[in-house]
Amino acid sequence: MAGSETGQMAPAVAGELETLGWHAGDPEVREVVPAVLRGTSAVVHLPPAPAWASPLAAALLAGLAERPGRVLVLAAPVLINEWALVFTALARGTALRIEAARGPARAARTLAAGDVDVLIASPATALALHGRSALAPDRITTLVLAWPETWDSDAGLAGIAPDLPRDAQRLLITARPDLLGGSDGLIERYLRKALVLGGSAAGEPAGPVRTMATPWHSRAGTVATLIEALDPPAVTVWTADTRDHATLAQTLGRGGDTVTIVARATPAAGTTTICY
Repeated sequence: MAGSETGQMAPAVAGELETLGWHAGDPEVREVVPAVLRGTSAVVHLPPAPAWASPLAAALLAGLAERPGRVLVLAAPVLINEWALVFTALARGTALRIEAARGPARAARTLAAGDVDVLIASPATALALHGRSALAPDRITTLVLAWPETWDSDAGLAGIAPDLPRDAQRLLITARPDLLGGSDGLIERYLRKALVLGGSAAGEPAGPVRTMATPWHSRAGTVATLIEALDPPAVTVWTADTRDHATLAQTLGRGGDTVTIVARATPAAGTTTICY
């Protein structure tokens, strides 16, 4: 997945993206990667999980590998760890440094001690860092607003945005653009006339769907609990990427003999499907 197939993505990053199960022919890769590499500002329609944004994250890292700058990712606190896992996995073959700010104190020391290429923070933490003169907004070349419809407030963004470089790339990832539109919505305020990527209509489920809420870190265990409770003859565990396939296989143990784990592939007919 190198060269023109991925919009000249750095080979080290492209290789890690492919390891996660993403390929040059995937619609998300074909559409998102070239636009992000060009520095285009865009509204990107994706399901609300960082794994779905791996092609976008890979393109951001590839860009940083070619030119200096800093990426600021603003996300809900519950997604900070997930974003860190995505960026860390993709940056494995590079010297790029990722900082997941779960609060302002440690992040401020890290920013003061050395260069950070990707800073992931909630809007409130980023605003606190800005108040401590630790954010260095003039160094930010890309701002990513990750599913702002899930934020408690966009007050932090409002306090940071005026001090960002005017030519900084802006990417807004959303699963609910209808909640962010309107004359005073985030899209109008920060990404007016931006390119719109993704958003193709999903098909209707082939059968009844039930949902179960679980913390992010407990998902693999929840899959095992569901399989035990339902006791189906065959199960397909459907994931966005391959990152947690080994963890799932280990958690399921011998029960994995009747379980197929796939990344964005069509489940086998007649099986119970668990979307992870």
